[in-house]
Amino acid sequence: IEQGVFALFKLGNIGLLKLFSITRDKPFSQEYLNQLRNVVSKFAVSLQGCLDHASLMREMGERHEVEEALRQGEEKYRNVVERASDGIVVIQEGKIAFTNNSLRSMMQYGKDIVIGLSFNQFIHPSELPRVADYYRRRMAGDDAPQVYETILVAADGTNINVELNAAVTVFEGKPADLVFVRDIGARKKFEAERAQLVMAVEQTTDAVVITDTKGNIRYVNPAFERITGYSRSEVFGKNPRLLKSGRQEADTYHAMWAALAKGQAWRGRFQNKRKDGSIFTCDTII
Repeated sequence: IEQGVFALFKLGNIGLLKLFSITRDKPFSQEYLNQLRNVVSKFAVSLQGCLDHASLMREMGERHEVEEALRQGEEKYRNVVERASDGIVVIQEGKIAFTNNSLRSMMQYGKDIVIGLSFNQFIHPSELPRVADYYRRRMAGDDAPQVYETILVAADGTNINVELNAAVTVFEGKPADLVFVRDIGARKKFEAERAQLVMAVEQTTDAVVITDTKGNIRYVNPAFERITGYSRSEVFGKNPRLLKSGRQEADTYHAMWAALAKGQAWRGRFQNKRKDGSIFTCDTII
């Protein structure tokens, strides 16, 4: 096979994703590129969110602030808790003792409606046995997961995918369960789209290469291995220039990088070299 096409997408500040097809004899259509760009952009957002360490540190600081404020009394904790971006609920003796604005907005309930009610009625039936067991074990001082995902049911019956972060605290002089509730519906959607992208990348006949910001290869798919003859372990951490055949004119690379530096698309043709030394040609869109 002597023809091919590839497209290069930037994953924000993470790196690059290269979609490479040896089976195509024509460039990707603009419509197809736009579809790929939409999927890749969502994938980049999801990946960046997972790598956002600063967000985790802010969450830890916020939790400590809330716990300290709860110990010091209502007047001091009210402003702290009410401005929290995550939902917060205090459960005491199996009943809801306190909720903040974020949680009430998420669940579509008024403040006075939920106080004193059993927390069980807000958990999806399929999740209730597990959540109730974790609560019982935690309040008994036994080992129980602190952070886990579950499903809540809003006032209108809508299911809400959430991540709970729970720990025993003291509320108004008595033991209680302090629970941070984070709506992860958007994250779940991104994860599903990412899973679809990963499946497509793994199963496609087009070679895909992902590099870091320094241009070092972090991932190649099975099609890349079949087309180039290089295994994933052989190219990991290396630069894609290992495919250079030496037959390409320097002006081609100069033109490519000049266009990319300006944020412009570039079209051209590369002659690359497989592991066995054979040459293959691919029409390129970057």
